Order: sequence, then structure tokens, then C-alpha cells
Amino acid sequence: MKHKAASIALFTFFTLFSLNQIFAQKTSYGIKAGVNLSTVNGEAYPSDTVKMLVGYHAGGFLTIKLPFVSIQPELLISTAGSKFWTNDVLQEMKFTYISLPIMLKIKPLKGLYIEAGPQFSYKIAEDISTGSLKGMINNLDLSAGGGIGFSAGPLGFYTRYMAGISKVGDFDSDSRPNFKNGVFQAGLSFVFKRKK
Repeated sequence: MKHKAASIALFTFFTLFSLNQIFAQKTSYGIKAGVNLSTVNGEAYPSDTVKMLVGYHAGGFLTIKLPFVSIQPELLISTAGSKFWTNDVLQEMKFTYISLPIMLKIKPLKGLYIEAGPQFSYKIAEDISTGSLKGMINNLDLSAGGGIGFSAGPLGFYTRYMAGISKVGDFDSDSRPNFKNGVFQAGLSFVFKRKK
């Protein structure tokens, strides 16, 4: 699974690089940053025991304009995780990833866009208050996301939800049930360079 995800991510990166060379006259570059509101989903943590964890995301993006649609690969530092109650004690687990979302964007109205696509993430740090999960979190994470945004000139505002597809960790189902990430994002973007 890990090798397959890495191969898909590399193939996608080189495909997007090639598209950028072909459609170089129709690209824009920018930065984005915002807040992450994350939880974990799964049998390990019922919804009544989970509390939202506030985090962040920040990085850059490239928008490649194609006929009728745009493709937007991004490179972000992004957090995920959750707070949760265990034996009346509020615990916290926070994961920090290098994330590569690849969004397909459609603009039904001027300035307004709708987006959807996959996200490949590699864990670079973890902060877990309970010792039972330390060292057992997968390095790779795969998500699918969708969102909506609005841009006016170089400035933009967006919201997006990333739903985990892969398990955060492969645990024994009796003692450490599996769970997946779920992250709501909202933020601002700024375009530095636009070619038409």
C-alpha cells in the first residue's frame, strides 16, 4: 500500500510537470494559508468522545488552466488529528504532514469555483499524549476532498473538506481499532504570477 501510494504520487507529479510545460502560457502561481479543524473518524473513537483539534495549513500552489477546467497541485504543511476523552481525561493526538493535494477546478460563475480531488500526505511529525499509539501511526495518508472558493483579482477565499481514505494506523481491531482523518480547511490565497 505504501509503495503503491508513493508510485501514484510520483506519477502524478511528473504528469503535472509535463502539463505545466505544455500549458505554460496559462498558469498561475501563488501561496495559501489557513486554519484546519480536524477530527478522527472510526470505531476507535465514537463521535461523543471526540473533540475538534485546531491546526493550520500553509504552502504554495500552481494552477494549470485547461479547456473548461483547471488543475491545481499544491504543496502544503498541514496538520490533522483530534482531541478525545479517555477515562474522563482529555487526550490529544496531532499529526503534521507534507501534503500534495491535486484539485480539479470548475468555475460555474465569474470568481466562483468548485474543486475536488485526491491528497497524498507524508507524516513528518506526531504529538500524541497517550502512549498506546506512539510509533504506530502510518507515514503515508490518502484523502479525497472537495470544496468551494471565490477569487477577486489576486486574492481568494476558500473552504475545503478532506476525508481520509487510508487508515491512520493499522492496529489490532480489539485493542487499537482503526480510524481515519477528517479535516475541514478554510483560508486565504494570493496569486503572484498569472499568465494568459
